[in-house]
Amino acid sequence: MKTMVERVLKSSHLPGLARTRQVPIMALCALLWTMTVSAQDGEAFFASDVSPHVEPCFACHLNGGVADNSGARLVFRDGADSFNYNAMADFYAHSDVDQGLILAKISGGAGHGGAQIHASGSSGYKAIEKLLDIISGNNNSGGDSVDQDFWRGLVLESRERTLRRAAIMLAGKLPTAGQLKNVAKSEVNLRAALLRFMKGAQFHDFLITGANDRIHTDGFNNGMNFEFGFEGVYQEANLARNLERCEWGPDVSRQQQIQQARSLSECNYREAVYDYGVIREPLELIAHVVERNLPYKQILTGNYTMANRYTANIYGAKKLFSPVNPEEEYDPSAAVKYKKVRDKGQADFSGDFESQCDESGCWVKKVDGTISRPHAGVLTTHAWLARYPTTDTNRNRARARWTLYHFLGIDIERSAPRTQDPDALTDTNNPTMNNAACTVCHERMDPVAGAYQNFSEFGKYRDSGSDSLADAYKFPEWFGGDPDDTPYQQGDVWYRDMRQPGINGKTTDKKHGSAAWLGQQIVNDPRFAKATVAFWWPAIMGANPLIAPGSTTDVDYQQQLNAYNAQQELMDELAQKFRSNNFKAKQLFADMIMSPWFRAEGFDSEDLNERMVELASVGSGRLLSPEELDRKAFAIFGTRWNERSSQMVSGSISGDWTQLRYGDERIAYGGIDSFGVTERARELTALMSNVADRQAVEFACRVAVWDFNRNVLKAIRNDCSTDDWWEFDWNRKVCQLQPPEPRPALFNRVSKTTTPSEANRAKIETQIVLLYDKMLGREISRNALEVKQLYDLLESRYQESKDQGWVDNPCWLGSEKYDSLSWEQRNDPQGMVAAWSGVVRALMNHYWYLHD
Repeated sequence: MKTMVERVLKSSHLPGLARTRQVPIMALCALLWTMTVSAQDGEAFFASDVSPHVEPCFACHLNGGVADNSGARLVFRDGADSFNYNAMADFYAHSDVDQGLILAKISGGAGHGGAQIHASGSSGYKAIEKLLDIISGNNNSGGDSVDQDFWRGLVLESRERTLRRAAIMLAGKLPTAGQLKNVAKSEVNLRAALLRFMKGAQFHDFLITGANDRIHTDGFNNGMNFEFGFEGVYQEANLARNLERCEWGPDVSRQQQIQQARSLSECNYREAVYDYGVIREPLELIAHVVERNLPYKQILTGNYTMANRYTANIYGAKKLFSPVNPEEEYDPSAAVKYKKVRDKGQADFSGDFESQCDESGCWVKKVDGTISRPHAGVLTTHAWLARYPTTDTNRNRARARWTLYHFLGIDIERSAPRTQDPDALTDTNNPTMNNAACTVCHERMDPVAGAYQNFSEFGKYRDSGSDSLADAYKFPEWFGGDPDDTPYQQGDVWYRDMRQPGINGKTTDKKHGSAAWLGQQIVNDPRFAKATVAFWWPAIMGANPLIAPGSTTDVDYQQQLNAYNAQQELMDELAQKFRSNNFKAKQLFADMIMSPWFRAEGFDSEDLNERMVELASVGSGRLLSPEELDRKAFAIFGTRWNERSSQMVSGSISGDWTQLRYGDERIAYGGIDSFGVTERARELTALMSNVADRQAVEFACRVAVWDFNRNVLKAIRNDCSTDDWWEFDWNRKVCQLQPPEPRPALFNRVSKTTTPSEANRAKIETQIVLLYDKMLGREISRNALEVKQLYDLLESRYQESKDQGWVDNPCWLGSEKYDSLSWEQRNDPQGMVAAWSGVVRALMNHYWYLHD
């Protein structure tokens, strides 16, 4: 390896330096000192700013890669910043290489075989341009990777509005007048207020939903077949079920199973809650780390998993939960309370054990000992491993792909073009090890796959007793092959015809704890912080992170590039703050919410029409998801569309069943089930508009009736009347329809007898102004056009209600019977409940109710 001094003396870019005898010694020393400092600066800049941008080059330019095998002079090593900086500097020192050539190649010109890596003017392009300036000693490229003009003309929303949007999103609450007044004073107060809203059941729901949007393990709760087979691995699981079998088809969702469990056997109920507990493990682990303000690194390094009352028994931690009375055994709320636990319950198949089988499968009948399953946070949870299962030929590569994607921001699928070479496609000489067209991806992916070496198809730990290797690999003679055709040796836990377990050029010889080693390597990688920002970006910003535009010929190419660069720069800033805050996720969320990307709400420049594409995903006005719309309704009204009692087993094991969350409307309104549908709709469609209107029709009148009888309902919520008990098979009494939680009154300036008239006009208009502000978060005056329109609507609904005689039954309230309001309380003698429900319905269909 040439030193920097040797490169300087031999470089054709500095022709006079080769004749060192003609240079005064002090001048030479000064020059060498300057170049040494430049090298140090360049190496530091490469590690901090350039390294992520050269990673796409690894697709071809790694040692042994396509470019290297083709004779390329620029060869990198994965995860070796110092080596890679010197490789770049060495390449730049060639007499036929200049800055223009390098920049042309990375932007897809100069005959570059790898096509475009970074678009001209992109953040990656500018970072490499600056590095080349540093290497050449001409550091004049400035430091801004993004043109600050991107933010020109954008107007940020007030701190009060930011707090309102965030409080609804995070906690399903509206800020109080005092909180709004306080945050108006400073950004410091806003940050403190945001952090205070990061707690409670609705924040937990935000975390579960946001994390599942990325890893999709809840697909098992929505019809995806969960084939872990606990009774075949955990003796306690078999004993708990009394050897009974549950007969549900693969198309029956977990929620439907729970709903049916009321009339099924004890075994069936336990089957459902056991599986539910296991399925939610990775999501509950992420929520646990965030809610307790632990370093976010623990999602991959935590030496534990999360268990509910039922799975704790399976894992050998019966004492973790206190005993319950027999009548509380099947309380659905027990299934959603989780605690930290070490899994020590899996049978040790390397010793003596006894199993029993029938037509439905096999289960552990007796075992001499159990093993302690190694933990690496999410990476070793059953649901994560089962969601991305392995096969005899896949060999954990799907797990490796999604590990790199979610936790390091590396998209293997986009890292290199797929070869069309027929010879490469028909190669049978272990192409993932030997064919350059395959190694370009597998050299990076397969070591990560190896780190999952101990886990079998659906996540069992060493299911054969000593390893999880495929039988076809270990014993080819069982499948018609020759026993000499395998490199397997007794005691192996990984495939000898694949790369050794590792990541970023590092390898591990750990057999039991390779997954834990992998988790530690990932969180120590500087890319982990930015990948975390990208992971939570959709949950906070309501859109997926942007992808760099690929074609310079696109009409909107420059606008797409501007937006991508601005977002990347912001993500880099957020990642740096995340690291500085000791990887505390709540601090990251606050930084994201306080960023201009979240808070931009207006534009005061004349060139808005010319920037519509680049600003499309910036700022407020994003379409709310079904879950977010539910939280907004809860914040404003204290209840949600067709919400069922929290004590009740219905479509949701947790009992918090709502129409938008668990009904068919979830998918119709652009939601996901993490099985058949994994991408959310980000723009309102005609079908979604129909769902929104149906919600308004069914929900608005109920809200009006409830609010005009709020004092009665307050008592009902605390003590359901006898008429509203339902009795299930285990004699558990619950309220059918959950009254709203106490909230400030919607109608605090009018009553059911305040009818439209000149005498009451001011009072009614004032009520409309307050209602508009509460539901839409927008302040208007009494003389605003919207107030007149809503007053006219109220008046017409009032007259219509009276003319058609709806006063005795203003709206439908429950699924099979009315809730706990008497006939007198439901009665609407003046028709004003129906009239006000029309106003609420109109506001629930408003853009600023469905968007935020």
